[in-house]
Amino acid sequence: MNKTHEVLDVLDWVSGQPTGNTVLRTEAHKRGIPHKAMHLWVYAEWEGRLVLLFQQRSFEKPNFPGLFGPTVGGHVSSGEGQEALVREAQEEIGIQVAPRQMEFLGYNPFHFSLGPGYEDFEWIEDWRCFSQLPPESYRFFDQEVIGMLAIEPQALALVPEGPQKAVFFDGSLCRDRTVEVADFVEGLFTSPLFPTLSHPALFVAPPVGRAEAPS
Repeated sequence: MNKTHEVLDVLDWVSGQPTGNTVLRTEAHKRGIPHKAMHLWVYAEWEGRLVLLFQQRSFEKPNFPGLFGPTVGGHVSSGEGQEALVREAQEEIGIQVAPRQMEFLGYNPFHFSLGPGYEDFEWIEDWRCFSQLPPESYRFFDQEVIGMLAIEPQALALVPEGPQKAVFFDGSLCRDRTVEVADFVEGLFTSPLFPTLSHPALFVAPPVGRAEAPS
């Protein structure tokens, strides 16, 4: 998808509801126009442990370069729904996810500024899914993602108190590493969603499988 020409639905910043208008993605960021994004948080079972996966964002990204963020994320084109996450999951980390395999977590506003010319006002729709795939099943077809971090939810909950152990995967090798608050995208630990992420309830949706590289 050509992101320069991507058309987004304009949202009311207070309610998060569509106004009926649309805007180019570039203009939305330039002018600070509220729009919708979606995140998919993937929990996985690695070596008998439940972990939450974070993508490492490319160092070329204008916002949060090199930091760990939602497993899958992206803007939602005008008129799109969960199919946006289906597409992004395949492109970013190489897994095939169907809407029936996702569980809804919440809908919250988020604002980020890079200064004049870049004001991002998003209402983010958060979903989660469960995967039994091993690390080598994940593929980074999209240059926007350069690796993944796996951390146990109980360790994630303690990151605000100090560094915690996790596992980093770059597409070929896993290695232990320590993470702290500064390693993650802004707003994660103060988000209303954080208690849910770090203390997940039981999953009721079926697990996801692997996707082939997109043509």
